[in-house]
Amino acid sequence: MCAIVDANVRDQVFGAAQSAAGKFFLDWLLKPKGGILALGGKLRSELSDGGRNENFMKVYGELRRDGRVKDVPDGEVEAETANLEAHQICRSNDAHVLALAKVSGARLLFSNDLDLQKDFSSPQIINEPRGRIYTTVEIDHHAYATQQDTGVVTPTHRNLLARTDLCAL
Repeated sequence: MCAIVDANVRDQVFGAAQSAAGKFFLDWLLKPKGGILALGGKLRSELSDGGRNENFMKVYGELRRDGRVKDVPDGEVEAETANLEAHQICRSNDAHVLALAKVSGARLLFSNDLDLQKDFSSPQIINEPRGRIYTTVEIDHHAYATQQDTGVVTPTHRNLLARTDLCAL
């Protein structure tokens, strides 16, 4: 399954002080036959902090070595970003993340950005299959999401990472 990590949760996944859900996500990425991390365009730079984020760079190296990174050429992501921006259908300011999902086929997003979550869940933007959200913030009072400091990995977190159908390509 292909997944995208938004820059706003980078430190929850790749930082020294991970959240419980972030560590669970990272463990899923790193395990044999784990997930595939989709990267490309502006998001690659945001996550790596221009190559200065050592924790991310270490994980990225391991995943690449194991063939579990879907590196999308920046030009493809930028072209789709321009297309999304031209149609003005995004609530969020993260058209580059949505473009990466469309081009890579990744249909799982770890993000705490509520506007991006709405865009990613919109069948008008991400479809076949629909995008799913992995988060550590409460959304519309649903109990499946948890605040990052509670140390809880919810059943929804577990269920999302157990799915095998969240990659369109």
